[in-house]
Amino acid sequence: MIVAGLGCRWGCTGEDLVAAVRLAERSAGVAAAALAAPRFKVHEAGLRETAAALGLPLLLVEEEAMRAVQPRCPTRSDVALAATGLASVAEGAALAASGGQLVLRRVTVGGATCALAGALLPFRLGEGWGEGGFAAERGTAGAEQTKPCVCKGNASIPPHPGPLPEGEGEA
Repeated sequence: MIVAGLGCRWGCTGEDLVAAVRLAERSAGVAAAALAAPRFKVHEAGLRETAAALGLPLLLVEEEAMRAVQPRCPTRSDVALAATGLASVAEGAALAASGGQLVLRRVTVGGATCALAGALLPFRLGEGWGEGGFAAERGTAGAEQTKPCVCKGNASIPPHPGPLPEGEGEA
């Protein structure tokens, strides 16, 4: 499953976030099955707008899980580090939520960043392999979900995480 990790400046628009996800997907030749962002961004309306616009579940990653994968993030931002305590937000969210490998380093659109991580599965297209020999399917499970989910890192993610406890995630 490919996870699009998102980072954004406070107040970032859903338009910039959607554009960043689309740019990342096109660049990598894959489609995200879920979105992931740090839990401390739970009140960012742009994240919920993006999940709704793309029809994808939003996983909110605990800060501890984000910190654990920081050494695996190739892109580092002094601005993000000063603002959040994390040098790589989008890549960290993607890696922590997917439990896989980085597929695409972060891309930036306006105030939004997006990185892709996950497990790529080989598949056959007709008689030959798909582009690059890999593909990811766009997930539909949980796409109707409107509230974000909380994950504590790949070891704790159930197959279909539930919504946040009542009252969390509301602006």
